Amino acid sequence: MATTSLTLLNNILRGLRKDEIATGTASLSLDYHKTLLDFINTALADAEESHNWDAQRTSVTVTGAASTSEYTLTIAGDADVDVLTGSRLLYDNSHGWRKPQVWDVTDSTAGFWLREISAEEMEAKHRGDADDAVASPGCFAVYSDNTSIKLRLWPTPSGINTWLMRFWTPQVPFTAADLTETIEVPPRPIWLRALFYAQQERGDDAGTMGSSLDERADDALRAAIAAEADDDDLTSYAE
Repeated sequence: MATTSLTLLNNILRGLRKDEIATGTASLSLDYHKTLLDFINTALADAEESHNWDAQRTSVTVTGAASTSEYTLTIAGDADVDVLTGSRLLYDNSHGWRKPQVWDVTDSTAGFWLREISAEEMEAKHRGDADDAVASPGCFAVYSDNTSIKLRLWPTPSGINTWLMRFWTPQVPFTAADLTETIEVPPRPIWLRALFYAQQERGDDAGTMGSSLDERADDALRAAIAAEADDDDLTSYAE
């Protein structure tokens, strides 16, 4: 069963020996409950910085155009899904190399990997030979403009191409207006860490660094990561 933000809040309230929020409550009205939700979002961000969770990995298809070298990875732009600015490109770390998960799939029977270069090298290449164009660009760079994630290619494609990319994308933070939102990562590390923050906020010993609650939250996160990561899944760890 999916775990909602309401479930997470009630887990924390029980840990604080507080009254639970009634089942079916649609939104939060008490400032204290909103503060606890802030702690949940902070704990969620902490966990997301630690691991590329399976449920948050997604494939992105980008449709290109002739004579266009830069693309915006949003539905309103050039991609089939929105790639949030906090997203991370995934890499294959098996077989002794680190390969970006970016392919040209224009020909579905003959797709090939693209080589990653820095945004600075990409700029230098375009400035050095801006008119260069080929049917299938071999190099790419990914960067953020703080509004969206951008894909840039070199040389500039001379025709219509399709690229497939793999990203880890963070969850949009929970809001007080909708308590039915479900968490995408394992819930136990999140509510334990949020409970630790709540105990810390009210000055309890359980909220001190190195406390048993702090250790339980750390152990829960390590266990959740270990449950997903194995020798055959070497794109698990955040770079």
